[in-house]
Amino acid sequence: MYSLGACLYELLTGRLAASAAARAGTLASRRPESHITKVIPRSLEPIVRRALADHPDARWENAAELA
Repeated sequence: MYSLGACLYELLTGRLAASAAARAGTLASRRPESHITKVIPRSLEPIVRRALADHPDARWENAAELA
């Protein structure tokens, strides 16, 4: 689900959801919070945020649930 959230984020913002360090395995800087509310429409923001949640249990269970 995180990967799908990252794709959604990138499609909506034109920016990478993960930094180079995060892609290399350091997850501390993977989500640019300050940018998400400025670009993503308010109706889609909670969907993207949940897909990008830090803990897998907080994310959508599957793509059908996200849809």
